[in-house]
Amino acid sequence: VIVAYNGEPVDDTRDLQNRVVNTRPGTTVPVRVVRNGEERTLNITIEELDFDVEARGPEAEPAEELSEGFGMTLRDLTPQTAARLRLPEGTTGAIVADVQRRGAAAAGGVQAGDVVLSINRVEVASAADAVRELNSVESGRAAFLLIQRGDNQVFLQIRKE
Repeated sequence: VIVAYNGEPVDDTRDLQNRVVNTRPGTTVPVRVVRNGEERTLNITIEELDFDVEARGPEAEPAEELSEGFGMTLRDLTPQTAARLRLPEGTTGAIVADVQRRGAAAAGGVQAGDVVLSINRVEVASAADAVRELNSVESGRAAFLLIQRGDNQVFLQIRKE
């Protein structure tokens, strides 16, 4: 159990997450933990979360490029990645591995690291499901995505080019 981060007591999981997020990557900080009733201090180095590496995971399928009008790359959301992102157990979907700067996805507000939960009210369990739903959208028409971004769910509209 982590009881202190960088010399300050930790109130709860969210408090710890906020402190880590606000620490510059490459910084080494002391973390006080309790293991088997014994308190110890560990020095840890904060690293930047690489969503492309996270999305690949040990059992993920290769990326599915969405070059057919949306400008983003999706990967399967593995249980390991879902746990690292602190998503509820059993969450399925597709993680956005990359967004083309001038593509439809970027224009609609999609960001790397977003988790696509549904498209046009159809739940997606994998990158393949998401690709299938997006490919069914006609050029010039919009797709409505339910996205998990951190602790929030947001609806985004992206128009197929």
